[in-house]
Amino acid sequence: YASAQIQGRRPSVARLESERSRPGYRVPRTGRADPPLTASRDESPPWSRVVVHYDEIALKGGNRPFFEKLLRENVRVALRGLPLGEVRRLPGRIMVVLREPVDARDVHGRLSCVPGIANFAPVLRMPLEPDRLAAKVAERVAGMSGRSFGVRTRRSIKATVLTSDQLSAKVGQAVVERTGLPVDLKTPDIWVRVEVLAREFLVSVERYPGAGGLPVGVNGKVAV
Repeated sequence: YASAQIQGRRPSVARLESERSRPGYRVPRTGRADPPLTASRDESPPWSRVVVHYDEIALKGGNRPFFEKLLRENVRVALRGLPLGEVRRLPGRIMVVLREPVDARDVHGRLSCVPGIANFAPVLRMPLEPDRLAAKVAERVAGMSGRSFGVRTRRSIKATVLTSDQLSAKVGQAVVERTGLPVDLKTPDIWVRVEVLAREFLVSVERYPGAGGLPVGVNGKVAV
């Protein structure tokens, strides 16, 4: 039963970081996620907004609000010391807002060790202007390493005259023209994800695995 698991002892973030540094340790993955940031990887620009997706807590029915609250608090504690603005709930996920851009490795190193996170992605806010969106995505993908890409668009509301498929096609065409990369909608090296909200686009081109599992226990405390 979920609450019994939560009341048991859960590993702290500090312990998880220690375990993850051991040779042979494998990061839990959910779906096709990008590898963790490393020195050999292309530089990721500073992060100011990050979308966090849940792991097992999405399956816990009536306990879901309780788990979400715990996870939001654990994320706040893990990011302590950074210019954190807010950690707010969105349908099926959490949005982390930083008051100013922060080095990608600093944010990644903290979020990747928080139990309960399936994966997380830095996102870029763009005005509801498809041409500007396509140009910006093409510019970002051009600075990444990868031999193929794909575009997925999700519309929370119908805020633009373009359908999801039309918007994906527009962005994809701009990327092809800028980079020459082929499109792969099954297992691309780079996934471009676009979400259409009421007043803006949210765009991500990177996604990283979290620690998985359930949030740290009832007290919602994380050691950092």
